[in-house]
Amino acid sequence: MSIYTLNIDIDNKKLLPAKSGGSYTLPAFSLGDTVQLRLAFLRQNSGVFNYIDYSADSLKVGIGATAATPSEGEFKLTWNGVTSSAISYNATTSQVQTALASAVSTSVTGISGVTVGWMITMTTAGIFTGTTAGLGGSAFTLYPQSSVLIDTDRLASAGIQMRQAVRLLQQPAAFNDSWDNSQVTGGATLTQAQAGSGSQSAIYSLDISNDVYSGQYTLIFGDQAVGLPYSSTADQIQTELSKLSGIGTYLDVNSVTRPNVNVDGANGQYGITFVGNLSNTNITSAFIINDAALVRPPFKAGVVTLNTSALNNLLRKDPNQDLYLEVEISTNGNKNIVYRGITDIDSTQIINTGSAVPAQTAQYYTKSEIDSGFVANSASNVNSTARSLNDSSSITSLNYESRTLNNNSGTQVVSYGTGIAFANTPMGFFGSSVTAKPSGTNIVSGLTNLGLLSYTQPTAVNVVSGLINTGLIASGVSYGVLPQSPYTVTTLASVTFGTLAANDQHYRDVVVTGALVNDIVLVGLPTAISAGAIIQGVVYKTNTVCLSCVNADSVSRDVNTATYRITVIGY
Repeated sequence: MSIYTLNIDIDNKKLLPAKSGGSYTLPAFSLGDTVQLRLAFLRQNSGVFNYIDYSADSLKVGIGATAATPSEGEFKLTWNGVTSSAISYNATTSQVQTALASAVSTSVTGISGVTVGWMITMTTAGIFTGTTAGLGGSAFTLYPQSSVLIDTDRLASAGIQMRQAVRLLQQPAAFNDSWDNSQVTGGATLTQAQAGSGSQSAIYSLDISNDVYSGQYTLIFGDQAVGLPYSSTADQIQTELSKLSGIGTYLDVNSVTRPNVNVDGANGQYGITFVGNLSNTNITSAFIINDAALVRPPFKAGVVTLNTSALNNLLRKDPNQDLYLEVEISTNGNKNIVYRGITDIDSTQIINTGSAVPAQTAQYYTKSEIDSGFVANSASNVNSTARSLNDSSSITSLNYESRTLNNNSGTQVVSYGTGIAFANTPMGFFGSSVTAKPSGTNIVSGLTNLGLLSYTQPTAVNVVSGLINTGLIASGVSYGVLPQSPYTVTTLASVTFGTLAANDQHYRDVVVTGALVNDIVLVGLPTAISAGAIIQGVVYKTNTVCLSCVNADSVSRDVNTATYRITVIGY
């Protein structure tokens, strides 16, 4: 699922790249995709854009063509509670008039059609003076799903006939009118990535959501706290934490005062490591965060599916036509189109694996087709009566009735009835006769029993060591397991990845002697690993494999100490 955030300037009906303003266009979508949209609405005041909260209002988002019409089906019109007969989507004006005639009030003598969609004019003047009475419509069987739009072009009055325009337009090809309000406060997390001990320092991860645009958060260490603006840098966070007496500072080897905490990172993603006097220490004081004072935009969040038959139909008719994304907000029943822009939807599909194909159907041969498949009798070729095949000199070469093969004089030389038997013909396969059937259970032991091979079965556990034992390749060399692979090396390593935030990753180095850059790395996993964790390895320098752990889940995961088998295949 693709996720997009759209900031909409509701006064100028355009997209902004960020709250600060600027120019932005809709991203390109793909046909068949499911798009998650987060919509924020802004209004400029004295040069500054401020968010508008529409959490109490309804929202509709549609994607389609501005003037797309149905391609098949019928619709109906009503008049004074009477419904017309079905009218084709592409009916002529006379066909519309004929279909509607039965529904027209007896006080109206007829109607006339004019091709603007259809412009329907009542022939009797003034009978609806002072009212808005008129036509109604039903989409009936129109496809793709469409609406019957009826606009009053002219109301009836004294001496004036009522005139109404009827148009058929497709409804949005993709549509959603169910949107959730986003959380407008919070947006920061503090998680322990590594616990402190006598051999390792405590490490924490601080994550500030990209949505946060105002406010502050509070870091609490034990019974002490420090407030930090949402946009604080790593250096600012480090400085403020060192002011807490529970953390403080230390003197390094050069007698320079340093904080007992090191903060690195940027753009809302920070790592906090306890150093100095607090390094390699079990930190017993609680270290937590309060993010209630952070401010996030009042988004409307929802999903638009781009895998509808109507959207496929539009792009199939004209892959190059302009499609629009339209956003409508309804406040107290008042509708406002706050944005309409052209969107690019790629309908080119290369991968179609799994698409339905017609099932195989039964086939039947006619008598003439079956007869044509047989070879006719011939005295010089096929003798179906004697069930034999003759050569060009009419000598029987094969008699499949008696299951024999004959020589060029027609004399039997081979019988293959219950087994191959040669008649007065040397085999010519060996220098001496074979008088006994080999007792071996396979070709190797069979040849050994015949004295054609001297062989001892190797006891090695794999093919390489087996070949070494038989003397076919040299020993003392590490052989590869793939074509052109010169060696294979492996080791066991105990690795701790710690706590990974959502969609985060950690790296750990493992020494694998003999590994070279561009080698293939296989990682054998322990019996259990945290759900959502993806472990991969790469040789990024000689004798060193870097293991990466990716948390593909939307929540943090603990990937604790475990033993991994790392195997490197030279290439």
